[in-house]
Amino acid sequence: MKKILIGTHNKGKFKEISFLISNKYRKISPISLKIKSPKETGKTFISNSKIKAIFFSRFVDYPVISDDSGLCIAALNNRPGIFSARLAKKHGSFLKAMNFILKKMKKKKIEKQLLYVVYHLLKIMVK
Repeated sequence: MKKILIGTHNKGKFKEISFLISNKYRKISPISLKIKSPKETGKTFISNSKIKAIFFSRFVDYPVISDDSGLCIAALNNRPGIFSARLAKKHGSFLKAMNFILKKMKKKKIEKQLLYVVYHLLKIMVK
């Protein structure tokens, strides 16, 4: 059976990405291989997913797929964006981070706003 490494430590994302991939592939987690995540130093979703895909591809000889995602709020200059996970960590949970964002929006007197999630997937094929 062919293998593919799904480059995330987030168990929820691992399940979501696994669902999108054919059952012809055995889906491997970097956690099962005891590979830590690289620092996400990119300035965009694309660059962060590329950093992860290239990093994880150094440890295996089969394809790697990685992602980056985040919540973008137009009225907050598309923030938290690539910092969504870090914001949740800073506030102790996703729910607390969302409450922080809602308070920020109320302060700006924003009742309705365009919210969107960016989800970028990148696949690296290894020779």
